[in-house]
Amino acid sequence: LSGTVPPASERETQSGLGLHPEHTSIIRTTTNRPELAFIITRCMHSLRDAIGHVVELWNRLCSHGLVIEGHHRAIIFVPSGDGGEEAKTLLAAHGHSVDFYHGATASRGKPLTDKQRTAMINRWLDRSHQSPFILATSALGAGFHDNRVLATFHVHLADGAVPQLQQSARAGRDGKAGWSFILPFASD
Repeated sequence: LSGTVPPASERETQSGLGLHPEHTSIIRTTTNRPELAFIITRCMHSLRDAIGHVVELWNRLCSHGLVIEGHHRAIIFVPSGDGGEEAKTLLAAHGHSVDFYHGATASRGKPLTDKQRTAMINRWLDRSHQSPFILATSALGAGFHDNRVLATFHVHLADGAVPQLQQSARAGRDGKAGWSFILPFASD
């Protein structure tokens, strides 16, 4: 539930959340992630420019033998629902049919249910899924762990350092090399 509860506060946190100690797992690990590379690209001029660059960067990872096709996945983070819907259309033009994972009201007033979000994740992680990508807002930025996420792409900067790091940390969860590409805009 949290990556920042100090050991001295564990019992108080468990009690406050109504968690029973015998049914609660506490995992302590370092936040040092030497396997994760942060790459800031040139400044993007448009969403079309950014999505084209995402596809180009992924193709470079593939051409260097760093991607296991059908296994590795990537998350493309966008700051808003409107940006996600447009990015979905742009990715389709590059041959990638993707889902857009977002919070309850992020996308043009069309809220997603928990069931819909779960189905999106399951579809994306299915080895037969054609595209390695899923589009997401910060709704997928914390707490999601899958060892197959090789890269994150950040179209615009996140709303702060903590969300940026949480989103970036979705990559490389298998302890092997992972990449966090940040595609800034002049307005960032």
